[in-house]
Amino acid sequence: MPFAPRTPSDQDADVASPRFPRGRGYTDEEQAERLLADEKTSHIRDDTSPTNYARLSFCARYALPLCAVLFVASAVNLFLALRRPSDEACAARTSLWSPALPAVRYIEYDFANSFGQKSPYRGPPTPEREALWDELVFQHAVEIPANRVPTNHTSSKLRRLPSGGYAALLEVFHQLHCLNRIRQYTWLQSGNYNPNDEDTEGVHIPHDFRTNRVANRMHIDHCIETLRLTLMCHGDVTPVMILEDGGSVLGRRAEFSARHVCRDFRAIQRWVGGHVAEL
Repeated sequence: MPFAPRTPSDQDADVASPRFPRGRGYTDEEQAERLLADEKTSHIRDDTSPTNYARLSFCARYALPLCAVLFVASAVNLFLALRRPSDEACAARTSLWSPALPAVRYIEYDFANSFGQKSPYRGPPTPEREALWDELVFQHAVEIPANRVPTNHTSSKLRRLPSGGYAALLEVFHQLHCLNRIRQYTWLQSGNYNPNDEDTEGVHIPHDFRTNRVANRMHIDHCIETLRLTLMCHGDVTPVMILEDGGSVLGRRAEFSARHVCRDFRAIQRWVGGHVAEL
């Protein structure tokens, strides 16, 4: 039985598929483009498989929120770091203007201050100990620009410098002078200074005390008042802990070796040494 000839519609039926719809013929190039497009579509469908969906779900539930939390935490830390004032800014908020403000640095350390604590500054007068105190007290004057003179001073009575500014001392060295004066006075009352200048033994009476007794007493009272005003002005609120101590009379004692935040005194000393005013 002879075969019937194939018609164009029969040929279209052989290649009819979602890739190649019926109704027209396709060139080789068109068929290749369709196949490539179908492969890309299949990859997209593969991405929505249960395994890939689980991965996307995990990222959405955990990874993205974690990243958001870390970003917010980093932003907050950066904000706080930028807001934290510098040492110089802190000093400016707690002091009147001073040319030494840029030298102020804050340090943290424990005081070594128990009742029997040994210290090179503590004890009866010796040549070495007097020299240590002198090194703390005797510092040079510094210059205050004319436009920075405190308003409660009359410039006509101030010590004018050749440069046009005015001479001043930093208050901390006056306070240390007063403390040293009281220290010397107590040892003078105890007879620990040698009154005989011709005697080479011991430490001789400081020249400041070779005035009349009334002047000495007035100077000491001035120094006591200076330290009272200073301590009340600064109002240190550092906690001093109370310890149980069965060996003490009250059964307890204060721990005076407390940690403090302090201005770096040596840094201030160095600044003064580099900014000496020529009187």
